[in-house]
Formats: sequence, C-alpha cells, structure tokens
Amino acid sequence: MRRFLLVLILALTLAACGQTESAGSLATGQTLTVDGVTINLQAQPAQAVQNQQQTWLITLTDAAGKPIDNADVYLELEMPAMPMGQNNPLATPKGSGTYQAQGLYSMGGAWHVVVHADFNGTDHIAQFTINVNE
Repeated sequence: MRRFLLVLILALTLAACGQTESAGSLATGQTLTVDGVTINLQAQPAQAVQNQQQTWLITLTDAAGKPIDNADVYLELEMPAMPMGQNNPLATPKGSGTYQAQGLYSMGGAWHVVVHADFNGTDHIAQFTINVNE
C-alpha cells in the first residue's frame, strides 16, 4: 500500500509539471475596474514568450462605458520572483479609448503588468498577472 501511494504521488507530481498557470487569456483581454474606470489589457501574441516582441492594447472606459481618450498611459513590467529593474513601456493613443505599448519580457515565469492611466489628476492603477513561456 505504501509503495502504491508513493507511485501515485510521483505520478500526480509529474502530471502537474506539464500544466501552465494562466491568469486568463490575453487574446480576449483581462479587465479590472479601478475607481470607476474599466481597464482592459490585451496582448499580441496572446501567449507571451521571453525575449519576443509583445504588443499590449489597453482600453479605458469610464463608469458610463464611454472611452477615455485623454489619458497618459504606461506599463510597469515586474517579475516578483526576480526583480529585473525598470521596464516601463509608454503607450500611444490609438483612439476610442485604446492605447498601444510594445516591449518584451526578459525571462519566463510569472510577471505583473501594472497599467498606469493618468487623467484628470488621478493615476488609475490596475495590476494583471501574466505567465510568460521560456
């Protein structure tokens, strides 16, 4: 019985190693609402890979669902397990409340993408978690 349990634990451990954690598909976007502002983050490609160009589309809407076009938007890319220094891509406005930024992740693993949307004197901040493939 003891041997069976050890084999079972080993099999479950190996099966878990092949799975990846996902905080949601960035192809369709992740959305957070902060202080009445809805921030949607989409990424292209949807599955990030280290050292490959990444494009982020950030869409901002107010509490009434209207696009916010007058914001200064930038990202903070942070790897909690291993600080990588400053990585803050600036986003350019594309119209209809959409902003675009480009950059890359320097390592595989869990990253925080922190969106800063500054308008009307307030910095609206939303943090998303992304799993980056090696």
